[in-house]
Amino acid sequence: MAVLITILLIFFYSKRLLLFNEVSEFDIANIESARISYPRGLNLYELNSKELEQLRAILDSQEVRKKLIPNIQAFNSDSYIFINGKETETTYSINFDYKRNIIGISENRKPMDQYILKKDSELFFFVQNLIKNNVKEL
Repeated sequence: MAVLITILLIFFYSKRLLLFNEVSEFDIANIESARISYPRGLNLYELNSKELEQLRAILDSQEVRKKLIPNIQAFNSDSYIFINGKETETTYSINFDYKRNIIGISENRKPMDQYILKKDSELFFFVQNLIKNNVKEL
């Protein structure tokens, strides 16, 4: 039995990386606006049109791996992006756990799906840079 479980774990963890738009119903082209913050932040920063284009490009090429066993309790939200789609009722949030290289995505306040990113992910650098330059600390 232990051998079977080990084989299944190896199979799931060795699956190829998927593009962000393959694992999410999130339509990157329909991003209307996005705001960014982090827990100790004083304000939400609204991305300008150039930053929105950068975000779209990064998400369009971002590779992720679905987290096999999500652990919502251990997820540490270091920062957030709140995204509004062109349809007014569609909203997404992406929560970032930098230490564990995980993002959590939820649509319209549904339960979070977790994905693993590469340690040197461009998405992490992009968000951290925006926060460093635009969000004031408490």
